[in-house]
Amino acid sequence: MKIAFLDSGVGGLTVATEFFKIMPDKEYIYYGDTLHLPYGPRPSEEVKEFSLEIIDFLLNEKGADIIVIACNTASAVALNLAKNKFQKPIYGTINSASKKAIKVTKNKKVGIIGTEGTVKSKAYQNAIIDNDPNISVYAEPCPKFVNFVEKGELSGQSVYNYAQSCLEPLKRAKVDTLILGCTHFPYLTDIIGDVMGQEVNLINPAFVLARTVKNNIEKIENEKEIVKKEKIDFMVSDIGNISKLFWNGKLIDKNLISLSEVNIFG
Repeated sequence: MKIAFLDSGVGGLTVATEFFKIMPDKEYIYYGDTLHLPYGPRPSEEVKEFSLEIIDFLLNEKGADIIVIACNTASAVALNLAKNKFQKPIYGTINSASKKAIKVTKNKKVGIIGTEGTVKSKAYQNAIIDNDPNISVYAEPCPKFVNFVEKGELSGQSVYNYAQSCLEPLKRAKVDTLILGCTHFPYLTDIIGDVMGQEVNLINPAFVLARTVKNNIEKIENEKEIVKKEKIDFMVSDIGNISKLFWNGKLIDKNLISLSEVNIFG
């Protein structure tokens, strides 16, 4: 079983790492489109085009059995299109996290933070309200969180001040559940949690998604599992645009990956 991830960069390792933990016997491929990072501010049609091209490459050139769109923005705008275009199972970050939020909220007030693209798409908002119209949903774009993580800045006064500013509308709304709707945001869980308060549930879509996929695989899988390859096949479209966190080894043990630059965009 070969599981492939795609993301706009290396932030999707928050998703991939959850899979590594609970399914260590699988083969993994990761494609980070660092050439076009970040996806959040880009037009949705561009993100769709990039995503479909990467998925086609992962399925037809790399032999992936399952695709995980680790990027929230790409999940929001390209998941349904990809499911209709390709035959293999394709998962995104939004549905499972939305269902988890519905399950855990007590006061029926759910907050979402993400990139401009994710928030503007209303994918999370619609997924929650479609399943429970009695829930009030509040969404705020927090794009600078991505910049902080890419620079390796996970703490400090500037990060805290921005978190206070960005999260204030959600605090005023008294949400009791907050979805971290960007793959970069879990790296800032401590600061986000401190600003929101311990009474607010923080939902990491990566954690929920990995367990959803694992359960689905177990229902259909009868084959004898192979032993995972020694290294993860890790590709980026621009090796010169990888975050400092990655190079410093804080995102993943670089001894476990086989890093290469593969630009599929001509």
